[in-house]
Amino acid sequence: MNKIKKAMRQGWMILEATKVLARGGNDQGRGYVLTLSNPTGNLQRAYFLPGSTETEALLASERVPMAP
Repeated sequence: MNKIKKAMRQGWMILEATKVLARGGNDQGRGYVLTLSNPTGNLQRAYFLPGSTETEALLASERVPMAP
């Protein structure tokens, strides 16, 4: 989460999030792959964040669209 927050302080924006589910019957591996874009829009990065209340709050506060 610290890398995401640092990138956002530098002007990067979260373009979209994609849900990632665990394989099998448990829910321990769920999380999100976030696509970020730099301020000029010519670079992109992808990060995995485990699912947590902090991640959910960040996605909600930034109104991040979910990929289909």
